[in-house]
Amino acid sequence: VSDGEQNAQKGALNSKSKLKINEDGSDGTLSLKGNKKHALNSSKRIELYNGGLSVDGAAADGINADGLEIYGGEVVLADFIGDGVDCSEVILLQAGKLTMNVSAEDSKGLKCDSLIEISGGELVADVSGAGSKAVKSGVQTLVKGGVISVDLSATDPFFDEEKP
Repeated sequence: VSDGEQNAQKGALNSKSKLKINEDGSDGTLSLKGNKKHALNSSKRIELYNGGLSVDGAAADGINADGLEIYGGEVVLADFIGDGVDCSEVILLQAGKLTMNVSAEDSKGLKCDSLIEISGGELVADVSGAGSKAVKSGVQTLVKGGVISVDLSATDPFFDEEKP
């Protein structure tokens, strides 16, 4: 699913209620590209149970919602200009796999105004954008389990190699 440059919504896929993906155990993959703004936007929480969610580009955030809860399946985020996941309430990784490539300048892979909790599953982040971060929470980041792998090659945007 992708949107056009004239899209008046906040995302290529826009939900005003809770969005549950593959709660029935199905194994499909939803691929999104936000040409105008976010790839996936929800005014409530997004829950992934199985299958996959792939963001193949966004002119803003890959996923923008109140919360993202991953109970299984796989989320892959790449080629976004804003943040990979930007939530106001919670980001929860309980099982499954979350892979992201953070290459835009001053972007965050996971950004939450409140709580980020990793209690299982796997987080893989390749961070190369100048001044970018893999994980940034406004209140607290809890790591209770799971596997976290971060490859950081981002540079400081205020550091100029030409100056002494």
